[in-house]
Amino acid sequence: MNRDFNNFVEDALAKAREDALACHQKYIGTEHIILGILSVESCLAARVLGECGLTYEKFLDATLGKSMSLGDGSGSGFKGYSPKASHVLEMAVAEAERLDVDEVGTEHILLAILKER
Repeated sequence: MNRDFNNFVEDALAKAREDALACHQKYIGTEHIILGILSVESCLAARVLGECGLTYEKFLDATLGKSMSLGDGSGSGFKGYSPKASHVLEMAVAEAERLDVDEVGTEHILLAILKER
C-alpha cells in the first residue's frame, strides 16, 4: 500500500525547506524537519514535543541560532534532503505501514527520528 504524507507533514516539510534556505544551507536536515514539525503547532508531534517543553523558538536557538547568518544567501545549489533526513522520511513511511495507517503523519516522523541512531 502506498502511503502519502498528510497535510500536517506537507506543511512541516515546507517550513523545513524555508528554514534551511533562511539559514543559507544547501540541505534539509533532521533539525529542519523538527523545526518544521514544531511550527505546525496543531499536529500531534508538535503537541507531544510541546508537552515536554520544547518550542520552535527554543529548538531554533539551540540548533540553528548562530548559523542563521552563515552562507552567501544566494540559495543556489540547494540539494534537498540530507541522506539522514531522507532515511528518516523513509522510516516514517515504514512506521505508518507498521501501524497500518493510510497517511504518514508527523507522529510517524517523530518516531523515526527517535529511533534513528
